Amino acid sequence: QFWQHNEWLDIVIDDRLPTFKGWLVFLHSAELNEFWSALLEKAYAKYESLKGGSTIEAMEDFTGGIGVMYDVKAVPDNFCEILEKALKRCSMVGCSIDIS
Repeated sequence: QFWQHNEWLDIVIDDRLPTFKGWLVFLHSAELNEFWSALLEKAYAKYESLKGGSTIEAMEDFTGGIGVMYDVKAVPDNFCEILEKALKRCSMVGCSIDIS
Protein backbone atom coordinates (compact mmCIF):
# COMPACT_ATOMS: atom_id res chain seq x y z
CA GLN A 1 0.00 0.00 0.00
CA PHE A 2 1.04 3.57 -0.69
CA TRP A 3 -0.49 6.73 0.75
CA GLN A 4 -1.89 9.09 -1.87
CA HIS A 5 -4.52 11.81 -1.64
CA ASN A 6 -5.51 10.94 1.94
CA GLU A 7 -6.05 7.23 1.35
CA TRP A 8 -4.09 4.01 1.14
CA LEU A 9 -3.85 2.55 -2.37
CA ASP A 10 -3.29 -1.17 -2.90
CA ILE A 11 -0.60 -2.07 -5.43
CA VAL A 12 -0.52 -5.69 -6.59
CA ILE A 13 2.69 -7.21 -7.95
CA ASP A 14 3.96 -10.70 -8.66
CA ASP A 15 7.03 -12.08 -6.90
CA ARG A 16 9.25 -12.35 -9.97
CA LEU A 17 12.40 -10.27 -9.70
CA PRO A 18 15.00 -9.55 -12.41
CA THR A 19 18.31 -11.35 -11.96
CA PHE A 20 21.62 -11.61 -13.78
CA LYS A 21 23.81 -14.66 -13.17
CA GLY A 22 21.73 -15.51 -10.11
CA TRP A 23 21.93 -12.09 -8.46
CA LEU A 24 19.16 -9.53 -8.13
CA VAL A 25 19.68 -6.73 -10.64
CA PHE A 26 18.40 -3.76 -8.62
CA LEU A 27 17.78 -3.20 -4.92
CA HIS A 28 18.79 -6.17 -2.78
CA SER A 29 19.67 -7.15 0.76
CA ALA A 30 22.97 -8.47 2.05
CA GLU A 31 20.92 -11.49 3.19
CA LEU A 32 20.52 -13.75 0.15
CA ASN A 33 17.08 -15.02 1.22
CA GLU A 34 15.60 -11.58 2.01
CA PHE A 35 13.52 -9.99 -0.76
CA TRP A 36 11.25 -7.41 0.88
CA SER A 37 13.29 -4.43 -0.31
CA ALA A 38 13.32 -5.63 -3.93
CA LEU A 39 9.57 -6.28 -3.81
CA LEU A 40 8.95 -2.84 -2.31
CA GLU A 41 11.03 -1.27 -5.08
CA LYS A 42 9.08 -3.22 -7.71
CA ALA A 43 5.73 -2.12 -6.25
CA TYR A 44 6.84 1.49 -6.05
CA ALA A 45 8.18 1.44 -9.61
CA LYS A 46 4.80 0.09 -10.78
CA TYR A 47 2.92 2.71 -8.76
CA GLU A 48 5.08 5.65 -9.81
CA SER A 49 5.69 4.36 -13.35
CA LEU A 50 9.35 5.27 -12.84
CA LYS A 51 8.64 8.97 -13.24
CA GLY A 52 11.31 10.04 -10.78
CA GLY A 53 10.46 12.04 -7.71
CA SER A 54 12.19 12.80 -4.48
CA THR A 55 13.11 11.04 -1.28
CA ILE A 56 10.62 13.10 0.71
CA GLU A 57 7.76 12.18 -1.67
CA ALA A 58 8.64 8.49 -1.40
CA MET A 59 8.73 8.58 2.41
CA GLU A 60 5.32 10.29 2.49
CA ASP A 61 3.97 7.60 0.14
CA PHE A 62 5.43 4.79 2.29
CA THR A 63 4.31 6.12 5.68
CA GLY A 64 1.34 8.41 5.17
CA GLY A 65 3.27 11.04 7.11
CA ILE A 66 4.01 14.62 6.21
CA GLY A 67 7.52 15.51 5.13
CA VAL A 68 9.39 18.73 5.79
CA MET A 69 12.44 19.80 3.81
CA TYR A 70 15.14 22.22 4.90
CA ASP A 71 17.81 23.70 2.65
CA VAL A 72 21.13 23.56 4.49
CA LYS A 73 21.93 27.05 3.22
CA ALA A 74 18.84 28.53 4.90
CA VAL A 75 17.92 26.47 7.97
CA PRO A 76 15.88 28.18 10.70
CA ASP A 77 17.75 29.39 13.77
CA ASN A 78 16.08 26.70 15.88
CA PHE A 79 16.90 23.86 13.47
CA CYS A 80 18.80 21.87 16.11
CA GLU A 81 15.75 22.04 18.40
CA ILE A 82 13.46 20.94 15.55
CA LEU A 83 15.76 18.01 14.77
CA GLU A 84 16.05 17.00 18.43
CA LYS A 85 12.25 17.08 18.83
CA ALA A 86 11.81 14.95 15.71
CA LEU A 87 14.32 12.38 16.96
CA LYS A 88 12.69 12.22 20.41
CA ARG A 89 9.37 11.48 18.68
CA CYS A 90 11.06 8.68 16.68
CA SER A 91 10.32 10.52 13.44
CA MET A 92 12.05 9.41 10.28
CA VAL A 93 14.92 11.74 9.44
CA GLY A 94 16.91 11.62 6.23
CA CYS A 95 19.30 13.59 4.08
CA SER A 96 19.69 13.81 0.35
CA ILE A 97 21.81 15.68 -2.14
CA ASP A 98 20.43 17.25 -5.30
CA ILE A 99 23.00 16.54 -7.99
CA SER A 100 21.17 18.28 -10.81
